[in-house]
Amino acid sequence: MRNADQTKPDNDGIQFSVLIMKPKDLRNYRNLNRVIDTMKKRVVELSERTTRDSVRGSNPSFPYEERTFSVVGTDDAVMYTRQLREAEALLRYYEDCKARIDFFREKVDDPIDKLILEYSLQGKTQQTIGDFVGLEQATVSYRLRKIVSQIDNCIYNSDNCETIE
Repeated sequence: MRNADQTKPDNDGIQFSVLIMKPKDLRNYRNLNRVIDTMKKRVVELSERTTRDSVRGSNPSFPYEERTFSVVGTDDAVMYTRQLREAEALLRYYEDCKARIDFFREKVDDPIDKLILEYSLQGKTQQTIGDFVGLEQATVSYRLRKIVSQIDNCIYNSDNCETIE
């Protein structure tokens, strides 16, 4: 969906790629809910991953009668814990990106930019958007890059989300 340009630790200290948005990525916005749902399922799957087994043993004191004990645990707790933390970090990231894009949609004042953003979020091509709003494809591309850089600013610098030019 996006390309990784650098790494950044999240609150848990996990290193993951900082994903830089590109104009074509806005077309994937409508798939973001599916990605978030998939990540939620992955988190649940990893958090419930346990192994059950039974072992035979005896009472600790006389009479030493054979008994079966049930044992519950994970195969490799360290690996699953790390995978769970990484999945939770990505889930938070995607939810945050979606929330900021939604927030940003309301902050765009220019009606043409608002139309360009909405059509792009619907998955329309730049040429189609240009036909709808009466602009050349190159102008749509320029404005879309400007919008995406403002969204990136909003995503990676929370303080810059208040005003949108």
